[in-house]
Amino acid sequence: MMTGMAPDTTRVYDLQKHFRETLPDVVTLPQLFQRNGYFAARAGKIYHYGVPGQIGTNGLDDPPVGIRW
Repeated sequence: MMTGMAPDTTRVYDLQKHFRETLPDVVTLPQLFQRNGYFAARAGKIYHYGVPGQIGTNGLDDPPVGIRW
């Protein structure tokens, strides 16, 4: 969803595969915003982490860029 591409293109059909395995250089919507002067952040509850191993980690998120809170 954050790439604007369908699962047939990203090859992601579950919550375990990272889209960057298939499309390492694709620009996501948050990256597009950041490149145009906006600050992009994530917030909220995440229910698709592997429990309990991934709780408190970045999961499948890209590494932070720019300002960190």
